[in-house]
Amino acid sequence: MVIFLYGADTFRSQKKLQEIKKKFLEKKSIKNINLETYEAKELDRNHLHSILFTQGFGKQVDKKRLIVLKGLFENSINPDFYFDLSQFIKEDNQNILIIYEKEISPKALNAAAKKLYLLLLKKATCQKFDLLKEQEIKKFIEEELRKNNITINPIALNLISQHTKNLWQAHNQTNEIISWALFKNKKYISEEDISNFYSNGLINDEIFSLFSAIEMGQKKQALYIITHLLQQGESIDKLIFTLSRQFQVIFRVKKGLEKTQNRSLLSRQLKLHPYYLSKMINCSFRYNLKQLKKVHHEFLLIDLKRKTTKTNPELLLDILISHLI
Repeated sequence: MVIFLYGADTFRSQKKLQEIKKKFLEKKSIKNINLETYEAKELDRNHLHSILFTQGFGKQVDKKRLIVLKGLFENSINPDFYFDLSQFIKEDNQNILIIYEKEISPKALNAAAKKLYLLLLKKATCQKFDLLKEQEIKKFIEEELRKNNITINPIALNLISQHTKNLWQAHNQTNEIISWALFKNKKYISEEDISNFYSNGLINDEIFSLFSAIEMGQKKQALYIITHLLQQGESIDKLIFTLSRQFQVIFRVKKGLEKTQNRSLLSRQLKLHPYYLSKMINCSFRYNLKQLKKVHHEFLLIDLKRKTTKTNPELLLDILISHLI
């Protein structure tokens, strides 16, 4: 069996490739699997011939193999490859060959490559992945946000789509926006939010940078950011609440990691976006559960002192940061 995946939209084609691999692994027992990936430019003809026409290794001739071959239609590929591949395509073979390509220009192919390309279109199971149109990218962004119970202003959505040429960009930028929204406990993304994102870098705003500095143990940088935020009129209550919330999430993640290392499962259990979960897992490595419980206690003490004493709130915040780092 031959599967031909190609096209300019490598985000969707790679996703499809992973789906096929996963399905293959689920159907076969571990003992009867060979899953192999090769870059065509790294093979000579003898190696390619061996890959294509060897049914197994040693006595394991009953093994079913999934072979992924990438970059076949690059200019540097040996034309002799096309003869061997043509033979493989025409034969009844129990192995599965996936030919994975980026965008192909048929007019730029040499005679042998073009002949193989046409044969694949005729004989293989083909799927072409063209770049999505703007309206389709908008739909993708909205769906990703909706998965995290976040809605977006139509004008804000237009701004994102105008700054994305493909799904890779849309995916990365949407992940940043989701991470920021979850960090700020926002369920609605406004036009102003996205305008700030492209003018200043929304994910790198100073409150988020403050948490990053704490995560990396940069006490001096954290105190500098706090001073600057307070000078800009940021509320101390908001700073303490935001930091407290993030450490509560880290505690939940740390507890969750004791039960499972499966990030997909943990993401569903904690209802955290995978991108955001990844950042929280990285933060969790800095603390053990005992330290996180102590951090929670520090937040309670700071809140109590702020409400019952006349201690300078800025001093309380400095003390808190000292305990966090």
